[in-house]
Amino acid sequence: MTTATLSRWDRFRESFLWYSFKRDKVAIASFIVLLSMVLAAVFAPLLAPADPYDLAQINIMNSELPPVGRGTRLLLAQPFLSGTARALVRRGAQLISAPYPFGVEGSRAWMEAAAQAFEIEPDRVAAVLDPLEERGRRALGPHRQVLAGKRLFLMPDSQLEIPLARFLSRECGMELVEVGTPYLDRQLMERELALLPAGTQLSEGQDVERQLERLRAARPDLVLCGLGLANPLEAEGLTTKWSIELVFSPIHGCDQAGDLAELFSRPLRRHSLLSFA
Repeated sequence: MTTATLSRWDRFRESFLWYSFKRDKVAIASFIVLLSMVLAAVFAPLLAPADPYDLAQINIMNSELPPVGRGTRLLLAQPFLSGTARALVRRGAQLISAPYPFGVEGSRAWMEAAAQAFEIEPDRVAAVLDPLEERGRRALGPHRQVLAGKRLFLMPDSQLEIPLARFLSRECGMELVEVGTPYLDRQLMERELALLPAGTQLSEGQDVERQLERLRAARPDLVLCGLGLANPLEAEGLTTKWSIELVFSPIHGCDQAGDLAELFSRPLRRHSLLSFA
């Protein structure tokens, strides 16, 4: 039989590619895995017909999810969970109103709100929280000496801005020039807004040009902002703090209050050590 009379399949079977492939165990195993993934993707609607993101399709009686409904209490540890909170409230959960657990004051109020919701005796709660509060305030001391009296401008970036502003003003003595947030959910921020100093200037949304105009006019001691703005503002002689670092750092609770304050005192210390010609 000549090459001209061979079919395409026969030519493939006699090719060097097929010869090498069928003798390479790693290649065969990789092909099987790839084929399995492709088949799983093609037949996904048949293998998993329920939409995991559609709460209306989820039957909690036939799943491993904990039941959410009447009697469920919901306490948020992060302020950017508006959609989650509303979805759970629609299913019957009760939202516990509390400040967010940033700093000593916020963390204590957050834990007290949880204890009150579960009817734990106040004396028992105080016995647990008093040592935590004392330890947290001792850790705050050195950083408060650096931060007290410094003027702070918070650019909108992560929705952590309002709780952080409350912590930095009430526990660290900083003066708030402006507190920006990309989205203001007044229901979830009710307790935090009540704790801000009277007359605090708030801005919602990211009208960056106008916010930068106000920032440059105010010339604050420290700016909390995103990475894209930090370097240009540093070049203008302003001291900045990256807001993204707060999202990935362990900053919740009384024991982390000192670490949270250090994230803001560190750039001020660094700036004081630099000499400018």
